Amino acid sequence: MSKKILVVGQGLAGCVLAWTLAQEGADVTVTDHLQLPAASAVAAGLINPVTGKRYAKSWNFEVFYPFAMQFYQNLERAAGQQIWFNYPIIRLLNSVIEQNEWSLRAGQPDYAGFADVQTHAGDWETFVQPGFAYGYIHRAARVNFPALRAFIHQWFSAQNRFLHTHVTANNVADYIPHYDHIIFSEGYYGQKNALFQHLPWLSAKGDVLMIRIPAATADIQSILKKQITIIPYGDGLFWAGANYYWEFEDANPTQQGLEFNRSELRTMLRTHFEIVEHRAAVRPVLKDRRPVMGWSTEQPKVGIFNGMGSKGALLTPFWAAHFAQHMLHGTALDSTVDIKRFGR
Repeated sequence: MSKKILVVGQGLAGCVLAWTLAQEGADVTVTDHLQLPAASAVAAGLINPVTGKRYAKSWNFEVFYPFAMQFYQNLERAAGQQIWFNYPIIRLLNSVIEQNEWSLRAGQPDYAGFADVQTHAGDWETFVQPGFAYGYIHRAARVNFPALRAFIHQWFSAQNRFLHTHVTANNVADYIPHYDHIIFSEGYYGQKNALFQHLPWLSAKGDVLMIRIPAATADIQSILKKQITIIPYGDGLFWAGANYYWEFEDANPTQQGLEFNRSELRTMLRTHFEIVEHRAAVRPVLKDRRPVMGWSTEQPKVGIFNGMGSKGALLTPFWAAHFAQHMLHGTALDSTVDIKRFGR
């Protein structure tokens, strides 16, 4: 008999976990706090193999990337629409120091096929400010989070597997008799869950803009990155952001975030752009920058799947499959992500 599992949360992590469990034969029901915005409703779904000021390769990228690509492309076939976009990243290098450090990275054997140096900005050539050098990042991608979340929500609703109720740590005991496992996958709001408040949360807020570039009538097929990132959404519309605030009062957009992103856009673009929308969200991050999954010591049938952070598009499919195998077949959790690493 298949296990009955309730997944609380329909951001990226909750959606991917629920879909993975259902594909493995579990009897999955989902629910969500629909009035609370998920970070994945704002995030661009970027997958970037070379990140940060030190141009470091993302953690276990060679493992996570092919797994993620296969997952999203399989989901595309089920959804009947494009979810995975292969977009290279053009990194704008401003100083001689940045150029030298990038060249050193690109010359290392383990960066072959990931990073190189180019003399032009590709399909951004007529739009970028002069004076930059260009680093190219290959094997990057964008995942269409809104399409993914909408399809999975609709699929579970059509199966009569969407629970129209508000499940929290306060009332979860009412649902425990009806399920083998209940998994909270609440993103940033998970740090307010009384069953998991001992976790060392270090969530980061970010503001993003949706902009229109009237001159970009052609369909740009690459991503532009400096301190912020500009990602094409088609028809002259672009996602632009995001900044990091480690101290904040709420998840609402701020004037400071608006001005920061607008200023950065002006350093990158020499063409006119229009701000269409300003949004913000909080990324669920733990202090060790690793996902978290496992079980409550107070309610052993209640678990958590969270903490994917800014690399959620890359990490979530692999770790959802890992947690699903643990729930359905009893395999051990990797100690890197097991909640037990934090003690009680």
